[in-house]
Amino acid sequence: MTLTEPAAGTDVDALLELGRELAAMTEARLAAYLRGCSAEELDVVEEAMARAEGAAGAETEAARIARERETMNARYSRWWSDPVAFARDAMAWPEGKHLHDYQVEALSTLARRQRLVLRKLRGAGGSAIAAVAVLWFAATREYFGTDWKIATTATVARQLDDYLWPEIHKWAHRLRWEELGRPPWLAHRELLDQGIKLGYGEAFAAAPGDAGTIEGLHASQVLVVLDEAKGIRTAVFDAIEGGSTRYGPETGASFYALAVSSAGRPEGRFYDLARGAVGPNWARQHITQAQAVAAGQVSASSLVDLAELWGVDSTLYRNHALGEFADDSADTVVPLSWVQAANERWLALSRADQAGVATDAGIDVARGGTDRSVLVALAGDVAGRPVELARGDGPTTAASALSHVGMGPAGPLVLVDSEGVGASVYDAFRRGYRDLGRRTHAFRAGTGTTWTDSSGVLHFANLRAGAWWHLRELLDPALGATLALPPDDKLTGDLTTPKWRESRTRERHIVIESKDEIRKRLGRSTDAGDALVMAAWGRVVRRGLALRPSIAKVVAPAGRRAGDDDGGWLAGDVWTEGT
Repeated sequence: MTLTEPAAGTDVDALLELGRELAAMTEARLAAYLRGCSAEELDVVEEAMARAEGAAGAETEAARIARERETMNARYSRWWSDPVAFARDAMAWPEGKHLHDYQVEALSTLARRQRLVLRKLRGAGGSAIAAVAVLWFAATREYFGTDWKIATTATVARQLDDYLWPEIHKWAHRLRWEELGRPPWLAHRELLDQGIKLGYGEAFAAAPGDAGTIEGLHASQVLVVLDEAKGIRTAVFDAIEGGSTRYGPETGASFYALAVSSAGRPEGRFYDLARGAVGPNWARQHITQAQAVAAGQVSASSLVDLAELWGVDSTLYRNHALGEFADDSADTVVPLSWVQAANERWLALSRADQAGVATDAGIDVARGGTDRSVLVALAGDVAGRPVELARGDGPTTAASALSHVGMGPAGPLVLVDSEGVGASVYDAFRRGYRDLGRRTHAFRAGTGTTWTDSSGVLHFANLRAGAWWHLRELLDPALGATLALPPDDKLTGDLTTPKWRESRTRERHIVIESKDEIRKRLGRSTDAGDALVMAAWGRVVRRGLALRPSIAKVVAPAGRRAGDDDGGWLAGDVWTEGT
C-alpha cells in the first residue's frame, strides 16, 4: 500500500485520507510506519488519526439517526391508519389492561370507514374510544407535518367540560413519549384544558350546535367527534356531510367523523343514522349489554339494581342499560325527556343556586317494607337532592327532618303525606314543634280537589292525580318549563314511572296510577317522586287555591294567627282552613 506522505500544512481532506489509511493498517505495520516518522511528521499523523476517528464517530451517529428515523417513519406509517396499534404501542397499559374487543372494533372501523355512529349503554366507555381517536389522529398527522384539525362538540357544553376533555387528558398522560420520539406536550401551551395545539394543527371544543364551525374546518386531515350525539342538531350532521365533499382519494385529504352516544328517544339524526335510515357512508356499531359486562366495564349487579329501580320495560332501562332507543309511552305522566331537560337546567346553575334557601318541602312517609321516608325541598324553581329520613315512629322521622326544614317560624312550607302512618309525622310536627307546625300542611292523596289544569278543561279524580299533573305542567316545555331537578337515578325513575288514564265514569277526569298499583308493577314505591310532587304542590297551597270543597280561602281576621287548634294556615294575607 502506498501511503500519503505526512507533511506539515497538509489540507483537511488529505489529513482525513491519511488517517483512514492508518486506521486500516495492521498493528505491526502501523508500528513500523511510525518508527520511520520524524517528530514533525508524527504531529501530522496524530492530527490525521484524530480527524479520521472523529469522522468515523460522526458517520456512526448519522447512521444511527438515519436508522432510528427510518424505524420511526415505519412506526408512524403503520399507526397512520391503525389507531389500535397506536394505542397498543404508544400508550402505557397497567398489567392485564388493554382495549376491549368492542373498542378495538370501533377504532378499526373509524380508521377504515372514516364515518362511525356508535350507540352504547351507559358506562360502556364511549368517551375513552373518542379520546384515543383524538390522540391517535393528532400524533400521527403532526409527525408527518400534515395540516390537521379536530373539532369536538356535544349536545351541551358540560359534556365536553366534565367528560370528554378530562378523558382526553387522562389518556394523554398514558402516552409513551419515547415511543413517539418526541418530548411530552407542554401543559397550557400544547395540551390545553380543552384543546391540543401543535405545529401543524389543533384540536378544540366547538360550541354545541355550532354547525358553522364544522363547515369552516379546512385542513388536509379533519376529524369531528360528536359526544352524546343523540341531541345534536341536524344542522351539525348536515355540515359534516357538506364539508366532507371536499375530501377523498383524488385530493389526498381525509375527513373523519365519530358520533358516539347512549340511546334516547327514537328521533333525530343520530337515531336515523344508527338504524340505517340515512347515511349509507356511515358505519354503525351498537355496544351491547353483554359486551359491556363481559369486558368488565359494567357490572352485572348494577344492571340488576337498575332493573329493580326502573323496571326492565321502562324507557330509562332500555335507554341506559340496554342502549336501545325507546320513547315514553303516551300514558306516562312525566316524559323522560322533560326530566332530562330539567336536569340540564339544574346542572347549568351555580353551586350556590343549586343549594338555595328552601321555600317548599314534601315528605313522603314510608308505609313499611322496602319503602323509604324521603324529603325533597324546593328553593323556588330549584329542587334539592332527595334526602332519606330516619325510619321509625312518627316523632323519629319528624326529628330527622328538622335540619332540612327548621323549627322556627321562618322556613319552607312543609307538606306531609298524612294518609296512614304519615299522619303520625304530621302530628309530631303540629304538636311537638309549634312554629314548624304552623307551616306544616297535611297532604291527603285520596281526597278530592277542585284544581284544574292550566287549560281549565281537565279535572282530577283525587288530590294525588291533580298534584302529579301539576308537576307535569311545571316540567312541560310547551308551558315554558323552568323547574330544575338534580340528576338522580331514583328520582328520575320515580318521576317517569306513573301512568295516567281518563276516568271511565267521569268525562275529562284524569286518574293517576296509585302507589299500590305502582308497587305491584315495579316492586317498590315512588317515594322520592311523591315527595317532589308534594313540594311542588306547595306553591298551589300558597296561592290559596281550593284544594277540595271543604277547604275555603278567607282573609285572616285581625289578630288571628296561623296554626291555631283548627289547623289553619296563613300564607301572606290568605288564610286556609286546615285539613
